[in-house]
Amino acid sequence: MNNDKIIAYYDGHCGLCHMAVVFLLKRDQSGIIYFAPIQSELYKTFANVKKIALTPRSILVYNETEGRMLSESAAVFYLLRNCGGFWRGVVGVWDMVPIRFWNRLYRLVASVRHRLFAKPKGLVPELPELLKSGF
Repeated sequence: MNNDKIIAYYDGHCGLCHMAVVFLLKRDQSGIIYFAPIQSELYKTFANVKKIALTPRSILVYNETEGRMLSESAAVFYLLRNCGGFWRGVVGVWDMVPIRFWNRLYRLVASVRHRLFAKPKGLVPELPELLKSGF
């Protein structure tokens, strides 16, 4: 049994991030990925405990078991890999392209995402009780 707990902190005011969270929730076969907006108290507590000075542009992924923190395209690929199956294979193919390329593409999309995608009406998903208690 996998005891990992992966928390993806995302921009709750971003329409693209909102769609990505819904997409990933539907594909998380293991049920180990949790999502919390960077505007939440959970993220503020996490950032304080981990002594993170800057808020991520749009995503920060933390694997509690490994103590591993990822951002930008590395975070997206990590989440997709953890969805398993088809998505693990897709990321395997994408890994053939240097990460610098993916990070540049990520930053380009991140710079225009608020203009291209409507702000969501609410934060998705609601935080589960397991995460509301914090760290």
